[in-house]
Amino acid sequence: MKSINIPFSFSNGGVSESSDIAIITQNKIVDVLITNSAERAINTSYGVGIQSLLYESIDSLLFDDFKSEALVKINEVLDTGSVLDISIAQEDLIQTAFVEDSTIAVTVVYSLPTTNSITTFTFNVSSDF
Repeated sequence: MKSINIPFSFSNGGVSESSDIAIITQNKIVDVLITNSAERAINTSYGVGIQSLLYESIDSLLFDDFKSEALVKINEVLDTGSVLDISIAQEDLIQTAFVEDSTIAVTVVYSLPTTNSITTFTFNVSSDF
């Protein structure tokens, strides 16, 4: 099994890809998290749209709702492991006259049944285009 690496890049004259099961699992998790709900015409239930949290004041109730939906949707899609926990940290908003930038750090804890290991990785989602 192979997967295109996220972020998308090129290596050795082609698209960068990996056959490491941990990286494939991480790529699938990130894909579900960053895809907006109903963004895919064929599978409208795919994705949770974590970008929607960028401009919200994140309280525990909002995040708990998001987290429960995200865990269900990711684990429905994920065939290489299972997500155990998701947490986020919202960095301070940087506000200018025309632009409001926001970044959230997403930490995901998942297990790989093939190696019986629990792994954690963190990635950032930013409104900075």
